Amino acid sequence: MGRRFGGTALGVALALTFAPSAAWAEDYEPIDCSEVKCVALTFDDGPGRYTKRYLKILRRHDAVATFFVIGSQVSGHKSLVKKMAAEGHEIASHTWNHPALTSLSGAQIDKQLERTARRIEKVTGVRPALVRPPYGSMNGRVLKAIGRSGASAILWDVDTRDWEHRSASRVFNHVKRDTRRGSIILMHDLHRASADALDRIITHLERRGFTLVTVSDILGGQPKDGKAYHSGLR
Repeated sequence: MGRRFGGTALGVALALTFAPSAAWAEDYEPIDCSEVKCVALTFDDGPGRYTKRYLKILRRHDAVATFFVIGSQVSGHKSLVKKMAAEGHEIASHTWNHPALTSLSGAQIDKQLERTARRIEKVTGVRPALVRPPYGSMNGRVLKAIGRSGASAILWDVDTRDWEHRSASRVFNHVKRDTRRGSIILMHDLHRASADALDRIITHLERRGFTLVTVSDILGGQPKDGKAYHSGLR
C-alpha cells in the first residue's frame, strides 16, 4: 500500500498545511496512522548518486519517503530536489555539512540548521519542519537549537546499518526483522546496498500490510518543535 490521493476539500486543506510541496497539494489526502498500519522510509546524506534510483523505485510502488538532505548539496541538485518534493516526498534537514552537532556551540548549531532550512525553502518553497542530527548525535543543547529553528528532531528505530556491511541482503534482513507499526527506517543515499535492497524491502512491507508514509504523516502531521522522535508509536 503506497501513496494516497484524493480531491476532498479536507485533503487539500491539510495538504497545504502539512505536505512537503504545494506542487502536489491538490491531489494529496493525508493518512491517519492511528487507523492505518504505517511505516516511514528515510534516506540520509543526499541528494546523492542513488537518489534518482530511489525515486524511480518509490514511483513504481506509488510510495512516499522522507529525504534528510545535506544543505550544501541542495544547490547542485535543485531540479532533483524539486522533483522529490513534487512527487510527494518530504524534504527534511540533515544539517549543512554533516557535523556531529554535539561538538558545536549553540551559535554554530543554529547556523547549521538555519542555512540548511533557508536553502531547502528556497528550492522547494517549504521550510523543513524536521531535522535529523548527523550520527544521531544529540544532547540538550542540540535539541534546544532544533526547537529554536522551529523543527523537531527525528531519529529512528530501525537501522539498516547499510553504512557498515554494504550488503543488500543484510539491509533487507534488518528491515524484515525489526520493522513494526510506526517504525522509522534509516537508510542512506551513499550506499549501493540500500539502493539494491529497496525494491525488495517495499514489496515485503506491502505484503505485510504496511502503508508507506512520510515522517510527518507517521507523527500525526504535527510534530512538536524541540521534541525528539524515534518512531511514530503513540
